[in-house]
Amino acid sequence: MQREAIKELLALPPTHPYRQESLQHLTVLQVRLKALHNKTRDIKEVVMNLSPVYEEWLQKTMNEGRDQGRVEGRVEERRSLALKMLQGEFDLNVISQLTELSMEQLQTLQQQHQS
Repeated sequence: MQREAIKELLALPPTHPYRQESLQHLTVLQVRLKALHNKTRDIKEVVMNLSPVYEEWLQKTMNEGRDQGRVEGRVEERRSLALKMLQGEFDLNVISQLTELSMEQLQTLQQQHQS
């Protein structure tokens, strides 16, 4: 029965409103059960049955972290390019167009590096 419930959960579309939260709760449960010292046969079975949930949750979490890192890297790259262009006294409108940073962001960047 547990295996069927887990299969049904994993079969839900990634956008289902309860999927990610359920994966997270079951992952916490698995980790806590794994930490028990004197596990019964039933607890060992639950831990084993929850392994696919943990793997799914871990993969999604790692992917989200990588995606966030990429976004942050691109933003930092744009800021670095903008700073070099500001130091080269390029027009703010040109810098904004090339880096896709707003005028406010450029002015803030300029103020931070003038002090």
